[in-house]
Amino acid sequence: YAIIGQSVGSPQVWDTLSGQLVRSLHGSCVDCSNLIMACNGRYLIGLSGDTASNECVASNIKTLQIWEVQSGQLIQMSHQIKCCVFALSNDTNSIFMAGNQRFGQGISVGILDLVTFELTKEIKSDPNLVLGDPESIVITPNQKYAVVGCRYMQS
Repeated sequence: YAIIGQSVGSPQVWDTLSGQLVRSLHGSCVDCSNLIMACNGRYLIGLSGDTASNECVASNIKTLQIWEVQSGQLIQMSHQIKCCVFALSNDTNSIFMAGNQRFGQGISVGILDLVTFELTKEIKSDPNLVLGDPESIVITPNQKYAVVGCRYMQS
């Protein structure tokens, strides 16, 4: 199978041998990107932009979305999660996310458990630091450290 993210519309699952569309996942997604399979292929994780939000126009901040692949249903979490980048844990049962704190200053790194859909840890930098948007996150093999790369935009 091939999973395709779209600029407008939810991701689609295609059969690469037949070229046929297998299913379109449910829910709306704008600029659907960073798609990755998790939990042994049970879930598809991705980021969705929000053209109605001024916050997203000024930065990379997107909404984390999780689909159950077999049913195509969008998982409804207790609250909306915004981030710029994420990476899967070694066992693919959790993700490490990085984004800006409120008003685009400081960085927040969180770990989301994909079994319970709960945030298990969050670490925040000094909120007065202007570090720019996180563009990458790399997790060390022992998962003890997360390295976040930011692009600082000068005025």
